[in-house]
Amino acid sequence: MPSPHVCARCAKCCVVQPGDEDMLFPLFDEEIARLEAAAAAAGLEVPPVSPAPNSPAFLAAMLRLFPDDPERIQTLIPLDGRHMQLAVTDTGACVFLGAHGCSLSRDVRPAHCLLFPFWVHRNRLRVLDADCLAIRESRAVWKLLDVLGLQEAELRDAFARLRRIWGLPPE
Repeated sequence: MPSPHVCARCAKCCVVQPGDEDMLFPLFDEEIARLEAAAAAAGLEVPPVSPAPNSPAFLAAMLRLFPDDPERIQTLIPLDGRHMQLAVTDTGACVFLGAHGCSLSRDVRPAHCLLFPFWVHRNRLRVLDADCLAIRESRAVWKLLDVLGLQEAELRDAFARLRRIWGLPPE
């Protein structure tokens, strides 16, 4: 029986479009270790992460998300380098996407997955401009939080964890 949860009904954020395969959010060692352990425990037969080139478009996207940390972002994402990202299937779906949504428990998910469709900038919670069913079904931030079963504090914690993993100073 399909889940009535909005994320399971949509899952667009868990499927990459052709041509955007190298634009997935980067993962760093701490998240990779958790994902590899979860994949092994679940008997996943494919690697949970894969490398992708750091393209100019990818770097520009990361700089837009972290406009106050350009030097650190350019150090983390050099144009001649690669980043690790969640692996996807031949259809572009995240390898952890199942029939009822994400198969990962919240404590294992990468910080950027926990945050979506929100972001924090200069200590202000914002809704990303994204093709997201939950955003379309909600008219206000409080309603979006409610629909997704989220609390602002847990989003702020996920963002702080992401910044720590990336070696960025707290906001």
